[in-house]
Formats: sequence, structure tokens, C-alpha cells
Amino acid sequence: MATIGKHRSQRPPVRYPAAQERARDKRLDTEQARKFLGVSPEVFDTEIRTRASLPEADDSYAYHDLVAVALDWGLPHSVPELGLRVMMRFADQSLDGMLAPTSWSFRLSLTEADTTGEGELVLRDPTSARMVLHGEYQRTDTGDGWLLPQDQPVVVEGTLETRGEDGGLLNPPLAQLYDQVIEAFHHDQVRFQWITPAGRDAYASTWSSGRADCVVIARMATDMLQQHGMKVRTQWGRVLGLLDAQHVWIDVLDSDHRWKRFDPLLQLHSERLWGTHDSRGGFFRGGTPNALPGWPGNTSMLVRRTAEDQQDLFPVFSARRVTV
Repeated sequence: MATIGKHRSQRPPVRYPAAQERARDKRLDTEQARKFLGVSPEVFDTEIRTRASLPEADDSYAYHDLVAVALDWGLPHSVPELGLRVMMRFADQSLDGMLAPTSWSFRLSLTEADTTGEGELVLRDPTSARMVLHGEYQRTDTGDGWLLPQDQPVVVEGTLETRGEDGGLLNPPLAQLYDQVIEAFHHDQVRFQWITPAGRDAYASTWSSGRADCVVIARMATDMLQQHGMKVRTQWGRVLGLLDAQHVWIDVLDSDHRWKRFDPLLQLHSERLWGTHDSRGGFFRGGTPNALPGWPGNTSMLVRRTAEDQQDLFPVFSARRVTV
């Protein structure tokens, strides 16, 4: 079980979600909260509820309040901390390993409930990887993916061909803006947390409150870069080799006319896990790993599309590295 070694006076206060976010959040009872954080009943009572001032209502706790404690207080056995380590497992290798051309096989299992609804069911093409499906599927009219059967269970299998790219940001204002985001975290002006949907919608206020996740960072950075006249595109990706590990970042058109990944959060995660001097952190300052392809826009690979809207369906998606 995790314990907390430092007294509250040696720790910065936890930055909890705003009250309006908490009101719509999932609730956990005391036993669920304690297990979620991976601490003993004694530590939960003396450290979490008392010293961390965990908000409580009717012997229950908001999910994102618990996440804030887990990340701000560095609980190594908590679900959020373990989730972070699992997500970054793809980067726990050499730079050559993150750059190598790689083939992945994937399987997408959809129930009748998944395939029933208004509009087209579309499996979209990734931005920087080659996707090939096994079987006969019709392309969309826009040519950006495949139409899947409606109103019936379907299993889609295929391959993804990826390769990494070692980049680096050349445009001085672009590099400076990236460093500004990093420095905001280094100086504890902003801390990484998972943010509620309401907090993501009000991303500027969330950032101002000193909290951010990948979505908030991507939206804030988009505003900053577009104010400087830079071309930006949002990417919604999946960590290959893991089940439904998702991430959002942006690409920026650099002065060499190449799209570069602008992903300070993965640098911060690398620093948190392996130290500030580890070379993997700087890789995400323009570099593209081979295990994290992105899909364009604010939705991922599978969408329900109508003439007015495009809805992300969050399918269960698994991929494994193909041995050549």
C-alpha cells in the first residue's frame, strides 16, 4: 500500500476541480476511494481526508477529486499513476525503437448496438500511418475512410504500417511557445490532471486554475499558435499495443513545410517517469513515435457521421506488433 512521507506543509495544496465540475462527476464511497488511491484506511483518514482536504459529501467522493490527489501527491500505486506508466510504456525503449518502421495487426469488434444509428458508420484513415483492411469495404465519398455495415454485429480486422520520425521545431516562435507551455508546468503554474468534460469545454478557465490534461493543453496551444498565424491541426490517437489508451495533441506546420508534433505533455510524462535529463522527453518536441498514430480532428478512428455532425464512438480496439 502507498504511504505519504511528507507533511502537508512540504506539499503544495491539491488543485481540485471547480464546484460545477464536481456536481456532475461520478461518486465513489469511502472503500472504493481508498482502493482507487491504493492506500490503507489509516493513510486515507489522516493524509488524504485531513491533510489533503479531500472534499466529501454524504460519505462519498468525486472521481476527479481523487485523481487530483493521486497525481498531485505522487501516489505510486494509485490507478491514475499506474495508468500513466502503462500509457507511456511505448516510450520506455531506445530512440531507434520509437523510430523503426513497424507493422501492427488490429481487431475491431462491434455489436449491433454499436452499428445502429443515424448516419454513416465510418472507419477513418489515420493521418500518418497506412491502414489496410482485410475484406471488401466501400470507401467514403470524401475518400477519408471506409463505410462499415449498419445494424448488425461486425468484426473488422486489418493492419497499420507506422514509422517514427525524429523532428525538432525550427521556427523560433513555435519553439518558444512550446517552451512556454513546458515552463508553466516546470514552475508549477499548471499541473497535469485528468479533467472532467465540463472542465475541458471551459479549457481556458481550467488552464487559468492551474490544471490541464492533454485536451486542455491541445486547445490552449492551438489558440496560442493560431494567434501567431501558424497552421495547426488536432490529432486524436491511440497507443498501439494497449487497449483503448488514448491521447490528444496537435501538429503544427513548421518553417520547413513539414507537419511537426507539438506534444509537451508526453515530454512532461517522460520527465515524471524517467527524470528531467532523460533524452526521451525532448523527442516529443517535434518528434513522432511509431506507436502513437493520430486521426485528424476531435474524433478518433470510428465515427458516426451525418451531414451536420461527426460523433466519436470509442470502440474497443487492440493492436499487436507483427513479428517480421
